[in-house]
Amino acid sequence: MSTPSLLLSCAGAAASLAGVWTLAGLSERAPLLLSPRVLAVTGVGVLGEVVAYFAAPPPQRSDLALPLLFATAGILAMGVGSAKIDAALTRKDGACVVRRASGIVAGGFFAMAAVGAASLDLGQSSLHHARLAWALMFSLVASVLVVFVQRTRYAGAGLLELGHRAWLLAMIVVALLVGAGLTRSSSARAEAPAVAGPPLPVASVIVMPPPAAPAPAPSAPAVLASAAPMAPSQLSIEAVSARGMLEADARSGVARRMDRLTACLADPKNTQTGTLNVKASIDAAGSVADSRPLGGDLASTPVGACLLRVFYNMGFASPSSGSAAFEITLRVGAP
Repeated sequence: MSTPSLLLSCAGAAASLAGVWTLAGLSERAPLLLSPRVLAVTGVGVLGEVVAYFAAPPPQRSDLALPLLFATAGILAMGVGSAKIDAALTRKDGACVVRRASGIVAGGFFAMAAVGAASLDLGQSSLHHARLAWALMFSLVASVLVVFVQRTRYAGAGLLELGHRAWLLAMIVVALLVGAGLTRSSSARAEAPAVAGPPLPVASVIVMPPPAAPAPAPSAPAVLASAAPMAPSQLSIEAVSARGMLEADARSGVARRMDRLTACLADPKNTQTGTLNVKASIDAAGSVADSRPLGGDLASTPVGACLLRVFYNMGFASPSSGSAAFEITLRVGAP
């Protein structure tokens, strides 16, 4: 893990812990009341997280584990805080209501900051990953709205209770907005299309035997064993067809990530050979929105799954029509 990724993960974990602490009001013991509103707070939030998670393409879901964890922890803690508010209203304990409303207001922003930090980390891979992670914030916002629906005065009282600490919330809001801009700009730089030029050569990984020192003539069985050639492992592009973009742009975009594609062949589990037909959909920003196999010998093999994941890290020129797609056939094995 790189240093920026480690720092972002640590910042997200710290913000998530602060959010859980303030949302659930763990600094004081208070009765809980399980009410329809509490069930609505947790139900709306968890349902939103499930929808956002399964709306992502299957190869990208594993990358959303950390922001999903931060968002879900915040929603469950918000349910506990909402239960304390309802119990305080039943006891007519106005001071407790204000404290818990203040905690939910502050904790909601901490939880969103945690998801934002995890999204910035994913933004280093691709803009599409970051967008999927940022979508998990909407469930947090929806849960906060359910807590304070027809109770806006409690939200205002909680905000006033924060006092000067409200400036910290303002800084978190600014950080979220700046983070969204940094995610977009850093991803755009990482995925910027290369300047047009001569076709790039197709990279290949060839396993060559090390040079051997001179030795006496081996016996007949040894001669037969050493005569067996080692099969090279190569990756090549056989065919490309594009819709909504130039075929040359599609081919060069794949060629720029050929080093990552050929890295799949270095895994000892990925020894399969054959062809893989892939269809990639390109969004308006030039990122790969979806990558799926259309057929080929490698469609359901480990090496095929590895190659498909690499396509989500590719960047292409922004389509003039707003979206585009291309189909490509890759061959793994001897030419």
